[in-house]
Amino acid sequence: MGNKNSGRRPKSEHRAKAELCLFESAPEAARYLKEVVNGVTKPQPGRIEAAKYTLDQCMGKPRQRMEHTGEEGTPIRFLEIRDGAEG
Repeated sequence: MGNKNSGRRPKSEHRAKAELCLFESAPEAARYLKEVVNGVTKPQPGRIEAAKYTLDQCMGKPRQRMEHTGEEGTPIRFLEIRDGAEG
């Protein structure tokens, strides 16, 4: 049967309410960003950050591409810099 105290705990009532608020705000956040991009609305930095945060929480952040190789797929080169002092 398993331990009934194991596994993911259910969401608290406060967390569930906060998530619902974010999901309800997502369409307005997307509309605002679209208006800014289209030049209809003057950008307000704080509001842009709030809209981006809302969409990131609802949809997830886009993956950031990471390069793990050097130029044209060659290994990454490192340069060791020493200060001349011996240990």
